[in-house]
Amino acid sequence: MELCLAINRDYQTGPSERPSPSFSPDLVRLYGVKGTACSHSCPWRCALIWRNIPGKACPGVNTTMIHCVAGLFVGSSKFYNWNLQREMGVEVNSMANKLGLNHWLLLIGMVPWLRECKEKGLLEDFGVPIELEDSRFWVTLLQKIAFREGIGDVLAEDVPRAADRLGWDKETRKFYPAHGFAGHWDSHGDKATPVFFPLWVVSVLRWLTDSRGPFSSGHDYSQNLTRWSRVFSWDKLSQTGEKIYGSRRAVDPSYPYEYKAQPAI
Repeated sequence: MELCLAINRDYQTGPSERPSPSFSPDLVRLYGVKGTACSHSCPWRCALIWRNIPGKACPGVNTTMIHCVAGLFVGSSKFYNWNLQREMGVEVNSMANKLGLNHWLLLIGMVPWLRECKEKGLLEDFGVPIELEDSRFWVTLLQKIAFREGIGDVLAEDVPRAADRLGWDKETRKFYPAHGFAGHWDSHGDKATPVFFPLWVVSVLRWLTDSRGPFSSGHDYSQNLTRWSRVFSWDKLSQTGEKIYGSRRAVDPSYPYEYKAQPAI
């Protein structure tokens, strides 16, 4: 209980406040940006609600939630470094939601792979140039995948199968640690999350043994320990690990491989 309450306080105040104190006051005023929980009964405000965003690529008005990896539609990190306008990123997020497309596969797997294919001269365009800062690219990509038009019919099967069918860049494991799902909290294909060794050993074991993508069930170990290590000492976290998994070594980073099967199970 102490652990849960402390991390909840830390996440909802200070540097993790939602929206961040550094968030543009103009955007908060214009679009009513407000922090909210991603799902029922969750105390963390890890998502942002945007209201009445005027459509730029498509006519209309969008009200949507930006949650988890969806913040990368804007392009906001060293690796995911395209630069859509904030409103356009929100609109693309909303469009992907309406079309039923998986944000994680798009942003962590497919778009970085398409960018690499372009750099290698394998693909220049598919109706519009592959320009990640151009809203037309994003709209065309989503529509072609959703309606299986042209190359979208292949991409709808996701990158590992598309690479096999097209004969392009079969070395997709830099983005896909297991066939069929882009890297997720594994410190390999996923460049968006801060999980570190040996915490990702548990993620690896889950990828090896699960019949399908094992997340979000993997958040409980790799994600939460990464975050909690900023608040609690490893000694205290290891004590908790002993109560839950039967050994301190299941959590203690001094033992990188021992007792990591227990949390994976």
